[in-house]
Amino acid sequence: MNKYFLVLFGLTTITAGCAAPKSVHGETSALPNRDQEALVQYERQISEFQNELNGSLQATAKPDCDRACDLLNNICILSKKICLIAQRHSGAQKLMIKCRDGCQSCSRAQIRVSDLCKCTNPQTQHCKQLDF
Repeated sequence: MNKYFLVLFGLTTITAGCAAPKSVHGETSALPNRDQEALVQYERQISEFQNELNGSLQATAKPDCDRACDLLNNICILSKKICLIAQRHSGAQKLMIKCRDGCQSCSRAQIRVSDLCKCTNPQTQHCKQLDF
């Protein structure tokens, strides 16, 4: 039964791939508008949070750990949202790269913050479950 499922799944995937809209400007331009807008917003917010985090950790010898932990969690939550969009559009290599980049941002933020602060329940687990 597993063989038949795999064959059926493979044929369904191939057929779906053939029917998928082709993109002239890359895979992300074929996404629904809401996903395109969300990706742009999430990436912009991650960049803003990273800049704020870097500034706050460099500014003083004793950073505001509550704010640093909030920024860490925000970066990782946005990364997870990017990965969820990538999962909805499986096979889109550019989206998987965006997911990976988001996870790397989450990981870098976690390393930076954990050197100076102890955050409770950081939202970093989703990236550890992905295989890049």
